Amino acid sequence: MAARAVSDKSLPTNFLDTARQRFAERLDAWYSEARDDYDFMAGRQWETDDAAELDAEDRPALTFNYSEKMVDAVIGAEVNNRQEVVFRPRGMEDAAAAEAYTEAARWARELSNAEHEESDALRDMLICGIGWTETRVDYTTDPDGRISIERIDPLEMDWDRAATRPGLTDRRWQCRTWWADLSAAQRAWPKFDFTQTGTGRDDAYRNAGVHTRREGRAYSRSDRAGTDDEIDRSDQVLIRHYQCYVIEPYYRVAHNDKLVDIDAAEFKRIKRQLDAANISYAKQNRRVYYRAFFCGDELLDGGLSPCQDGFSFTPITGKRDRNSISWYGMTRVMKDPQRWANKWLSQAVYILNANAKGGLLAETDAFVDPRKAESEWARPDSITLLQPGGLEKVKEKVPAPY
Repeated sequence: MAARAVSDKSLPTNFLDTARQRFAERLDAWYSEARDDYDFMAGRQWETDDAAELDAEDRPALTFNYSEKMVDAVIGAEVNNRQEVVFRPRGMEDAAAAEAYTEAARWARELSNAEHEESDALRDMLICGIGWTETRVDYTTDPDGRISIERIDPLEMDWDRAATRPGLTDRRWQCRTWWADLSAAQRAWPKFDFTQTGTGRDDAYRNAGVHTRREGRAYSRSDRAGTDDEIDRSDQVLIRHYQCYVIEPYYRVAHNDKLVDIDAAEFKRIKRQLDAANISYAKQNRRVYYRAFFCGDELLDGGLSPCQDGFSFTPITGKRDRNSISWYGMTRVMKDPQRWANKWLSQAVYILNANAKGGLLAETDAFVDPRKAESEWARPDSITLLQPGGLEKVKEKVPAPY
């Protein structure tokens, strides 16, 4: 038995089929690299084989995390040179209104802690190549609504892979995916039956980058291998917030020396009256933004987006990888130099430790107590007893040159 679907009468033709096809085309290669980038920046920089080899040889695997300092330096420069939204008047008559708009924007950004959220998104961009923020109206903190600007984890986002312009300004769709508590989902969509199969609870979506958002608890752990087999999903459902735009025709009608926009359905109804009255009109196309919420692949709710000026999720992009049609940050170019530094410094520490104690070539009967001699040899204040003629049976190893 399938879960009861929600009416999609307010959505364009083929909207659901297109959305589900885009969900299926998610490219895991970028997400795997992004997870590795976050591991790398957090100090987990040794490759598994290299670390295992050093451990087997009882040698140190040191990490001198220069990469994080470089990212911190860029973030510090951004914090010290932050910009703000300022409205400029076109004439003296607009000065008062422009100042009011500027103060309103500053007030809204201060309430939502926008500067720090955007700096956090910038850090994401420097690490994995793309950072995201969401601008929305929050009614949980203010019954009249409060503008909220929040940083979104990049590994929860998916977007139009054909978009190549900075800031993904040419993207046609985007989607945010996360695991939510079943109780929270039931509060948000009380008419939907979440108890049935095929609603994301048994979803084959195995991306460890998608966070678990549990009420009153921290994110659940995700392993480095890119799976989430250890994560308990029994009381959770997979939620997708999908946004896109569709090019739709509309008509501009001249009325009382003004242009009035009329959608195609309404124009079809009044076209005969317009022609009879000899009223001028022109057909044009425009972007119409839609949004929909899914549980797995089942529609929860959908319709026109409350904002028709653009998407609510806004990205900041780093460097473009033209061949793989993806984005990357500073971490990619710092990995090899950083790993070389770690290996070189670990080797230097090992050589210092080995040379400080030195080595010996000795015959088996040179020492009175070989075990005691082994432990005392590096101590300058110790006395190591030798057998008669033992001085001729001991020779120091030549230290390796630097």
